[in-house]
Amino acid sequence: MCEITSNAKNAGHLFEFEDKVRSKIFGYNGSHSLYRAVSSNVFIPNITTPTFALVAKDDPITKYQFVPIEDMQRNPNFILAVTESGGHCDFYYDRYDHNNKRHY
Repeated sequence: MCEITSNAKNAGHLFEFEDKVRSKIFGYNGSHSLYRAVSSNVFIPNITTPTFALVAKDDPITKYQFVPIEDMQRNPNFILAVTESGGHCDFYYDRYDHNNKRHY
């Protein structure tokens, strides 16, 4: 079994998967290098198409503290909405679970 496949199977959490698998697939030394290269903040100043960004403060994937809020606010092409809850892309919730239990 190749090293990347083994690392993928043994990753205990998302950050470990990003660090040991995804970053290697794209040619980076680790997740921090990958994140710096693909982060939206390097692209935000150059966006000229009107863009709506919806950010949930409780997003378990994109931590609110790392969302480039100020960069989006400086760009006149952004409309930014921030909510206290909402998760990440809604797929972490079972729409029939009335207790709003997260499934991740």
